[in-house]
Amino acid sequence: MQKKKVRDFEVLLPCFFEQGDQSFSFLTDDHGFKPVHGLVTYQAGRKIITPFKGQDYDVPFFALLRFEKGMNAIEISYGDLDYYLEANIYIDLYERFSLSDLVQASMQDDFGLENIGYLTNQKDLMSSLNILNKALLRNIDLFVNPDPRIVERAKKMRSKRLEQSVKEQHRRYIQIMSEKAAEAFAQKDYKTVIMILRPLGEELYPADRKKLKIAMDQFLGGDT
Repeated sequence: MQKKKVRDFEVLLPCFFEQGDQSFSFLTDDHGFKPVHGLVTYQAGRKIITPFKGQDYDVPFFALLRFEKGMNAIEISYGDLDYYLEANIYIDLYERFSLSDLVQASMQDDFGLENIGYLTNQKDLMSSLNILNKALLRNIDLFVNPDPRIVERAKKMRSKRLEQSVKEQHRRYIQIMSEKAAEAFAQKDYKTVIMILRPLGEELYPADRKKLKIAMDQFLGGDT
């Protein structure tokens, strides 16, 4: 890990913690949550949260505002890998949902929760913290005492999103294989074309089916 301040973004961490304390103080003042804030590191598989007091920090960093109450917890996180502000709700010790999933499952306005990514300046970060503040204020009962029907809807939404993510990863894999096969085909490396495309079977693009047929005819015909 590199220990230094990133000059252009050095205001972001103080902003996250200071503005976060203000934006979500109602969780401690009005609802009895205990705040556990700091920079997150991992040691021997354990998550360590070190309070941020202006010290130098590891880059990349991962910052966390965590509020705990019994088996419930609310986490707001921010890191410099993608500068994305994320909120997750633990309705018990094991079951975690994104704030957006629970709000949408309750048929409420999501306040633009899907548009709080790549926050590389103080203004955008503060604006997004304000969006989270409004969503939490309006839906606090949903997070502390969730309706089982809403939880089930949120589970289905979470599963659907995961399924879509897996499909997108697979689609990207097919695309990458297609590009590699095209490079091999252009070089008349028909054996490699066959090795890449044949395992994909029915998932081949029409153009790749043609490439595979030509490659097999050329390779089996002895023109390698």
